[in-house]
Amino acid sequence: MRITNIKKLKHNLYEVTIDDSEKLKLVDDYLLEYHLLKARDITEAEYQALKHLADYSKIYSKTLNYLSYKMRTEGEVSKYLEDNNCPKPLLTEIINKFKRLNYINDEYYCNLY
Repeated sequence: MRITNIKKLKHNLYEVTIDDSEKLKLVDDYLLEYHLLKARDITEAEYQALKHLADYSKIYSKTLNYLSYKMRTEGEVSKYLEDNNCPKPLLTEIINKFKRLNYINDEYYCNLY
């Protein structure tokens, strides 16, 4: 597999085209971490990792936007992710990250309401 194009979209988001067909939207940190350059060959394992990161970033951003309007419980966020067809492993990964960041805290939520 070969990276055929890298195009800047907005802010720190890039569209990486692989073999002139598959397009992945990745943040600049991932471009640096994986040393992604135009005309670089990537392995199947790297491709799968990049695809996972692209999916993760997209769902993470949508969920962060969802959380920005008001506090939500873990159940509300899980339902939101399920309604948006988020795969179960990714759902768990994202929920755990937001819990670590204290963006989801059911105990605090209960104390407020």
